[in-house]
Formats: sequence, C-alpha cells, structure tokens
Amino acid sequence: MTEAAVGSDAGQRQDASAAAPPDDSLPRRGRWAGYGICVWSSLYVVPHVYWAAGGTIGMPGVFKEQGGWIIANVGASVVLCIAAVLGLALVQPWGRRLPRRLVLAVAAVGYVVPGLHVIYGYATKPFALAGRYELDLSPWARVDERKLILTDLLIFEPWFLVEAIMFIVASLYFARSTRTASAAVRD
Repeated sequence: MTEAAVGSDAGQRQDASAAAPPDDSLPRRGRWAGYGICVWSSLYVVPHVYWAAGGTIGMPGVFKEQGGWIIANVGASVVLCIAAVLGLALVQPWGRRLPRRLVLAVAAVGYVVPGLHVIYGYATKPFALAGRYELDLSPWARVDERKLILTDLLIFEPWFLVEAIMFIVASLYFARSTRTASAAVRD
C-alpha cells in the first residue's frame, strides 16, 4: 500500500470521527423536554394518588362505583411514573444503552395517546358545553356537568397537550442523538 493511500485512509477515518460529535457536544435544545416530562408526569401523579386515596377536591361529582375510580387513578399513577422514567431515558446516557427502536416505540405511545386525548377532548367537550353533544355521565351518581367539561378543557387537555409536545421534542432529540452515535460506531 502506498503512503498516499495510507494517508488517504487515515484522513477518511479522521473525517468520519469529526462528522460524529461526541455525546457532550450534541445540541442540548431537546434535552429540556425529557426532564420536563419527568417533572410534569411526577407532578400529575400527586392528584391521582390523592383521588385514589378517596380525596374529593377538584372532583365535579361523585362516582356510583368508587372501586373503578380508585383503580383508574392507581393505573394512571403507574403510567405517569413510567412516563417520568421514560422522559429521563430519552435524554440521559443510560437511555442510550436501551434498544433504540423500543425506546422510540414506547415514546411514540407517550405522544400519540395524549395527543389523541387532546383531539377527542377538544372535538367533543365544547359541543357538550353548548348542548350539542351528550356526554356519557352514567358512571356518576351526581355530577356538575359544566364543571366536569370546564375542568377537562382548561386543566386536563392542556396537560395532555404539553405532555405530547414534550414527548415529541424529547423523542426527536433521542432519535437524532442516537442516530449520530450509531453512525459513529459503524464508521
């Protein structure tokens, strides 16, 4: 092999490593979203634990069957804790040791489900408030329908919207940063 060929090969390897920055030099713009998911989800666990324990503050009424309400809030608390950890996995170095496609697939659930919740909520609740759409209130023993709708529109749907946006941003950050890292490994 000639000296020019060896020098050329070394230059290509040097160029490839220069093209893939080390983890520390990756843009941090998307990282805030992963931490935001962790904080946002953790904060939302608090009212669910309170409601699962029988608390009634913030409730627009009383359910006929409290057992289902307790199970729903315990389940929501578990899902929110998983979301908090997933938010960190999207931006922490330990998250890069997990299977990339699995992390991205679970993160997609993290933005699709809240996104669909927002679409459904904003598509139906204003019509219900205007009397043009009838909500299924059968689980409630008594309920203030207006308070139920306004709480959903002004508190819950914005929460889901912010969660979905943060999952999209953190997922894009993770996809970009792991793609760069995997390209550097292949070269």
